[in-house]
Amino acid sequence: MKVLPTLLLSTLFSFAAYAYPVSIPDYNYRLTDVLDRGVTKEQMFSQMDRKTMKLGNSVCANRALVWLNDFNRYYGVHGAKIFLFYTDRTGGEGSKEWWYHVAPVIAERGQLYVLDAGFTFIDQPLYPKVWMNLFAKNSECKEIQADETDLVQLMHEGRQFPTYTRYGNYNCYYKIVPEGIWFPQDVAQSLEGGYVPNEIQPKNVFDACVEAATTNIGRWFGNGKDKCKKYLGYSF
Repeated sequence: MKVLPTLLLSTLFSFAAYAYPVSIPDYNYRLTDVLDRGVTKEQMFSQMDRKTMKLGNSVCANRALVWLNDFNRYYGVHGAKIFLFYTDRTGGEGSKEWWYHVAPVIAERGQLYVLDAGFTFIDQPLYPKVWMNLFAKNSECKEIQADETDLVQLMHEGRQFPTYTRYGNYNCYYKIVPEGIWFPQDVAQSLEGGYVPNEIQPKNVFDACVEAATTNIGRWFGNGKDKCKKYLGYSF
C-alpha cells in the first residue's frame, strides 16, 4: 500500500479541520469543501483553463460546465453554479445586451466563492455579492424561489427580467444550483419539479467543450470534437 508522506498527511488533516460542507436545500445537494481535498480556492482558480476555452467567443454556461467538470476530475471537488439574471437596468455589457450570466461556485470553510475565469479583469475568487455587483452593478439581487412561477417562466423564454414585480423592485435576480444544471431553461425545469440531474453528464460536458473551445468556423471543420476528445479524454 502506498504511504503518504507525513508532511502531506498533516497538511490534509489541517485542511480538513477547517472544512465545512455547504448545502443547497432546494436541491438536497451538498458542495465539497475544497479543503477536504487539500486544495484552496486560490489554487483552483489559478489552474482554470483559459487557453482551451475561447473566453471572448464562447457561451458562459458552456465554460462553467467544463470548468466544474475539471474540478471533479482534477480535485474530486463537486461545486455549484450561480446564475445571474438581468433587467433592462443591468443587462448592458459594452455593446451587448445580456439576459443572464453564469459561473462556477465552490465552497471553502463554509463560505461560497465564485470562480469566474472568463474575464481577464477577474484575477481571484469572489464572494457572490462582489461578483453580482461586478456584473450587475448591484449586490442586492433577488433570489428566485420555486413558487415564483412568473419569474421561472422567464428562464424558459430567455429574456430580461422585469424591474418591478409583485415581490418588490429589483435590478437583478439570481439562483445557485447544482453543478450539473446546464442552462437557464434547465434551472426552470428543475424548479418546476422536472427531472434535471444534479450531477454533471459526460455528453453535456463534451458538447459544451466543443462550443467553448472553438470558433464557428472551427466547429464547421470538426476541430472542436478533436480538441475536446484530447482535452477530456473521451468523445461522443
